[in-house]
Amino acid sequence: MVVNTPNAFFLSSQLGQTLNQLLNNTFNNYDKRTRPFQGERPLIFSARITVAMLINLVSEAQTVSFNMAQYLRWQDPRLAWDPAKYNNISQIYVPSSSLWMPPIFFYNSIQTDAELSDPTALILSNGNITVYLPEFVNCVSRIVMDRFPFDTQYVIIGQTSALLPIQEMDAVMMEPPSLDQAYFLVKYIDRVAKKSKFLRFLDQIFGTTKD
Repeated sequence: MVVNTPNAFFLSSQLGQTLNQLLNNTFNNYDKRTRPFQGERPLIFSARITVAMLINLVSEAQTVSFNMAQYLRWQDPRLAWDPAKYNNISQIYVPSSSLWMPPIFFYNSIQTDAELSDPTALILSNGNITVYLPEFVNCVSRIVMDRFPFDTQYVIIGQTSALLPIQEMDAVMMEPPSLDQAYFLVKYIDRVAKKSKFLRFLDQIFGTTKD
């Protein structure tokens, strides 16, 4: 097989120019200070948490720490484009710091450390955005050791927003990944993911009802 290097370089350069044009046009009037669908309807984002490794469990302090992967997905129509106009480019990767992101946090966390300073976000041409956030979390959770070492512990990781009520933003839970879709091919991770549940609660601080 003969590779024509000048032509290959030209195609690569042309694709790079098209990508730059796509980024410039897409983000030209984009303002990350405002959420998607502002003034139209609540933003619905999807979330999934997968525990990768249990680090520590302290029964006396009622704390659990682990490494976990948090997936967030939402749609921002302001960042949609027509692939036919950009050499059939259907997805792009950008730093998450350049995007509006759901302002959520773990309310029962003592310590949360991001493992990536500026995670990369995947944007599809329809405006769907996916961000993968690897994190270390040390949280408070009820631990009962009466049946140790034959016990099963259930850890609650509470996510909430101190800024946006459900009239502005709401969440749904993603389906747990199948084993062949997991980033880490470990059955333990898949089993933990399948035990995840999405619960709502009554926010008495802000007066927002979540059933």
